[in-house]
Amino acid sequence: MTMGGISEDALLAQEACFARAFESGDPSVARDLYQPDVVYVSPTVRLFDWPERIDGAEGTLEFIALTIRACEAIRYAAVEPSSSVPGARDIVEYDSASGQRSVLVAASALTPLV
Repeated sequence: MTMGGISEDALLAQEACFARAFESGDPSVARDLYQPDVVYVSPTVRLFDWPERIDGAEGTLEFIALTIRACEAIRYAAVEPSSSVPGARDIVEYDSASGQRSVLVAASALTPLV
């Protein structure tokens, strides 16, 4: 399956890499996933007295590391295309230690708001 220019296998590998990076507290683990000229814009920067716009992968990774430095036991979850409901999404957690992923909330368990 291909989704918007990325294969399902590549997407899973990307999410597993982000899981390893955040769970280890070292965003640079995911450096290869960032374009060198990435622009990071977030309202969070004001909390750390950083500029509104961060240009480049190095500054981006440095800022992300700053924002998570006091966090302990980070767990990484992502919203992915559902494996059970076509066109829907599941919330999936990655365990970087085991390499396993598990569905936390399946699309089939959600009830649309009316």
